[in-house]
Amino acid sequence: IGNMPGFRAIKEIEPATYQKLVTDFSAAILSGKSLAEAQNAVTGVAQQLMLKYLPLASDEALRSMRDLWVELLVRFKDKDSRACIAVFSPQSSPSGSDARRIASHWNGTNHLVVIDQVLRSAAAGSRPQLDTPAAQRDLASIHSKLSRKYGDDFGLLAKENEWMKNSDRVCEIMLALYRGTQKIPEERQGNLL
Repeated sequence: IGNMPGFRAIKEIEPATYQKLVTDFSAAILSGKSLAEAQNAVTGVAQQLMLKYLPLASDEALRSMRDLWVELLVRFKDKDSRACIAVFSPQSSPSGSDARRIASHWNGTNHLVVIDQVLRSAAAGSRPQLDTPAAQRDLASIHSKLSRKYGDDFGLLAKENEWMKNSDRVCEIMLALYRGTQKIPEERQGNLL
């Protein structure tokens, strides 16, 4: 796995984390777990890395990640909204089984390329300074439009513990939110994301 995009970046940028991923994956396979269970064993570590590096990633990497989320929501929100929610909120699906249903169909190579882009751009330290007032204005504008369209349901985004039981609606609103970020001028998108 060390030659695959994403994993290659982890190996170079966070060698100890990479070794933990390999060790955990190997231990799961050697203990007789399925490939899906072994992949699930390393998912938590990978998610923690993304949480660490996304805020430091370049605007281009942030836009690529957002576009990947839009692609995921478009493709799966009507087919399997519960699995979509499990991807965006792993704690909503403790078994991880919902998220694995999407992972088996999602374009893994593209996902790994975006992870690689996020990690490398963040490690390079080239992130522009955040313009908080501009981001707040853009977000307020998007929220205002979504609030008018979805009414009280828009408040579901702030209630993650209710996402799974409202998965269809939450996926629809999340898609509208991310598409809203695509509609502002490109030079402000990374700042908002």
